[in-house]
Amino acid sequence: LLKRDGLPTYNFANVVDDHLMRTTHVVRGAEWLPSLPIHVELFEKLGWEVPIYCHTAQLMKLDEEGNKRKLSKRKDPELGLNYYRSLGYHPAAVKEYLLTILNSNYEQWRLDNPDAPSSEFEFTVDKMGKSGALFDLEKLNDISQTIFLKLSAEEIYDFILTWAEEYNKDYAAILTKDAAMAKKAFDIGRHGDKPRKDLIYCAQIAKFSTYIFPETFKIEDDYPAEVSKEDIKAILE
Repeated sequence: LLKRDGLPTYNFANVVDDHLMRTTHVVRGAEWLPSLPIHVELFEKLGWEVPIYCHTAQLMKLDEEGNKRKLSKRKDPELGLNYYRSLGYHPAAVKEYLLTILNSNYEQWRLDNPDAPSSEFEFTVDKMGKSGALFDLEKLNDISQTIFLKLSAEEIYDFILTWAEEYNKDYAAILTKDAAMAKKAFDIGRHGDKPRKDLIYCAQIAKFSTYIFPETFKIEDDYPAEVSKEDIKAILE
């Protein structure tokens, strides 16, 4: 029950904690399956009601050699919410992506209900994958493009400005200096039969839109060498 330092063992403390908090359901990763018999036996021996346990598959990613491994809290920044906040992913995009990972039938539901709020989707553990879902940043980016396309230029401006005020103050100053110009820029090519889908997250948009604002405009080195920088500037202006 107690370790040498006087603190209770994890398994014992875990069961007592769940009981005192009136825990009814325990949802945790599949790596905790080996401890399940210990926890169930402790609950039974103590005469307490055993909660419902649900062990989910782990999130996986491809390493540098192309092998699958578990996403790590220590190694992988994309496992923390601050990763998405600092880059400026829209919360709706992250939520939409996570739902595609959580339930195998979500993508078909979304195709059938393109404009419905995700809260109308009936989540069920029966549709959760039995093997680890592969984290796919490209898929998140694709979903994020669709989310931005559904926003108005005003909503895009407000969202990016809020992000910039925390993570890129110089860009925030540029946006507030000429808000009308910024909103027009964010609205370019977003209408018609084939609207543009190149806005992904705030940090990308800030870099992507540098040619629009005089304060950030510069001639990049990856333009064709046969075109002079003076001509490039004149053309873009």
